[in-house]
Amino acid sequence: MIQWLPAGVIAGVVAVVLFTVPGQALKAAGSNPAEVVKSE
Repeated sequence: MIQWLPAGVIAGVVAVVLFTVPGQALKAAGSNPAEVVKSE
């Protein structure tokens, strides 16, 4: 019963990374760098 726990944790982390990274990349690619610098 304990054996699947590390695999589940790893799978959860991988899923979060796979959902987060492309979203951040698309957000960064779609934004104008000059506008981002001005707003900070």
